Amino acid sequence: MNNILLFPLRSDLKHPLELWTPTYAFWQMWEGRPNLSQSLLLGFYLFLFGLGLTTAWQKNGWMGFLPLVLNLVYNLWTSLALLSGQRFMLTMDWSVYLYYMIGLFALLSAFLFALENGRSLILKWYEENTISLAAHVSLPNIPQYLFAEILFLGVGLSLPWSEKIFSQRYPLESQESMRSVLAAQTNVDAACLKKVVDDNQLTFVQGRALYPRYYEAGFGESFTDAVGYKAVDEGRLVFEMIGQKKARIVFPLLETPKFFPNASDVTLAFDNNGEMWFVLVKQGNTQAAYSSTLFDPAICK
Repeated sequence: MNNILLFPLRSDLKHPLELWTPTYAFWQMWEGRPNLSQSLLLGFYLFLFGLGLTTAWQKNGWMGFLPLVLNLVYNLWTSLALLSGQRFMLTMDWSVYLYYMIGLFALLSAFLFALENGRSLILKWYEENTISLAAHVSLPNIPQYLFAEILFLGVGLSLPWSEKIFSQRYPLESQESMRSVLAAQTNVDAACLKKVVDDNQLTFVQGRALYPRYYEAGFGESFTDAVGYKAVDEGRLVFEMIGQKKARIVFPLLETPKFFPNASDVTLAFDNNGEMWFVLVKQGNTQAAYSSTLFDPAICK
C-alpha cells in the first residue's frame, strides 16, 4: 500500500503559494484514515494500478507480472532480514510507476478509440479543405537556423550562469554579527551570551528548516527507530536543515515552540560535539529564539 501512495492524497490547500513552498504541516495530520475525497482518489489509483497490471498481462503474458513479482520478492527479503522503514520501499517504487504509466496509456487508448467514430467525418473534412503546399516551399533560412542554435546554446549555459547572477541565499557572515542578532531576540544578556559562546566554543550556521515537528518526552513515531523520531525520554524539536549545514537537527526543548513554521530561516548555535544550544527562527517579519536544555540561565546570574 505504501507503493500505491506514490501519487498525492492531499485534499485541502491553505494557500495557492503552498504549491511552491509548503508552510502548513499537512503531513502531520495524516494518520492513515482517508476522508471521502481521499478515498475516492485512492480508489482511482487502485483502478489505475489494476488497469496497468491487466494491460501488461494481456500484452506480455506472464512477463507482465515480472515488475510486481520483483517488488513482492524484494519486500519479502527485507522482512526476512528484519529491515523496516519507508526508505527500503523507495527502491521498488519504479515498478508501481511502471504500472501507473501503462494504466494511463490504456486510458488514453480508450479515449482515442472512443473518438474513432468521428474519424471518417474528420477525414472527409480534411480532404475537402486540403491546401496545396507546393507554393509555400522555400529554401532553408540560414539565419533562422543560426538563431535557433544560439538560443539552445544560451539555454544550456543559463544553468552555470545562474549561479553567478543570483546571490547566495545564506552568505557567510561573521560569528559576532550572528551572535548579536541572536542576543537581540533572546532574554539572555549580551555579555552572558558572549561568555556562553566563548566557554563552549559555539559555532553559528544559517539555513532553512524543513518539516519541523515537536515531540514531548516519551513520545515519537512507533513505525521507525530513526534518530529524533523514535520515542525517547526527552522533549525535542526535529527538522531537516539545508543551507550552510545539511543535516537532521534534533533540538532539545522542554515545550512546544510557539513560532516555528515550515520553510523558515534559522540560525543555529552548536558546540564542537554537535550539541545544539540556541536556535533563531525567522519567516517574513516574525522571528523568535529558543534555548535548548543545555543552557542554564543560572550562568547569567
